[in-house]
Amino acid sequence: MFKKLASIALAATMLTGTAAIAASAAETTDDAAVAATEQAAVGADDSSVGADDSSVGADSSSEVGSGNVINFDANSTGWKNFKYCMCYIYEYAGDAFKDWGVKATRMKDDDGDGVWTYDLDKAGITLDSSKYYGVLFSNDVGMQTADLLLTTKCFGDTAYVKDQSQKYENTSDSNKSSNVAYWKSNTDCQPMKLVTSIGNIVGEQICPADSAYGMFVKFLKDTLNNARQFSGKDDQTLIDDTAKALGLGQDLIPEAIKEAGVEVSWTAAKSSASKTSDSSAKTSANGTTSGGSSSSGSGSSSSGSSSSGSSSSSGSSSSGSKSVSSGQETTIFFVLGGVMAAAAGVVFLSRKRKMD
Repeated sequence: MFKKLASIALAATMLTGTAAIAASAAETTDDAAVAATEQAAVGADDSSVGADDSSVGADSSSEVGSGNVINFDANSTGWKNFKYCMCYIYEYAGDAFKDWGVKATRMKDDDGDGVWTYDLDKAGITLDSSKYYGVLFSNDVGMQTADLLLTTKCFGDTAYVKDQSQKYENTSDSNKSSNVAYWKSNTDCQPMKLVTSIGNIVGEQICPADSAYGMFVKFLKDTLNNARQFSGKDDQTLIDDTAKALGLGQDLIPEAIKEAGVEVSWTAAKSSASKTSDSSAKTSANGTTSGGSSSSGSGSSSSGSSSSGSSSSSGSSSSGSKSVSSGQETTIFFVLGGVMAAAAGVVFLSRKRKMD
């Protein structure tokens, strides 16, 4: 009689445990199914929103900013045997909007008249009316113009080459030369005055946000070592020549060297620079006194010194899939523990009965 009762108790315990496990599994499956359904619904909503956004973007690109374009008259350059022109824009003392030579820099000449157009809106480029920029034009066979000052006032204007024989040393590669471009209408923006990679000065207009002193400090910080290697000049001559071309004298050269934090072999006693600098050497055209924050702006197809300004910050989107956790594992352990306890009890009682 006792064995029967023990067997019945043990069977009931095991049956209860099996039912609990099945119920737990069913609950987990239902929760997972609900979660998957909810996630699919959310995904569908997101995709529909994305579709709406894309349609809005398409409408916007077709309607907005048709005037935010600049043109380039390639007929004036004398360039031959090229397929297309490119427009390269960078923020002065900042980054480029697009990498050199990428498809996003290509201009269009739909009517084939030799005047190429670059739509900044379609390229995803927005200029700040309070800032200054540089622009270069190039083609697919490696010809290019020198850095030309650019502001929002240049929108709709056309850049062209006045004199095909007028060329500047490329600021990034001294072995190359660049055509000099001007704006047809905007006379406030001229070819930018910059220091080349070997310390020579090219251009006509210092960026209004910078000064001659600032350009010199920038040269000492970033370009002096390269100029030492390739200019064929010693420190004394190199520093004097660059400073004189910028209108700096012996009064500001030591200050600039100290600010740049470089060690040079230069002394005022041997300097060929004038005793005093131009009165405007440290003052920018917009009235501010600048330090060494100027930028040698131009990129060259061979230099790679221009960094990409496409500042599209891609935020990492996290996956929306949810993992559904259940108490199934815990339930199994409890049930197994109960079964083992019941079995142990039955064995214990059986042995005790035998002893009795």
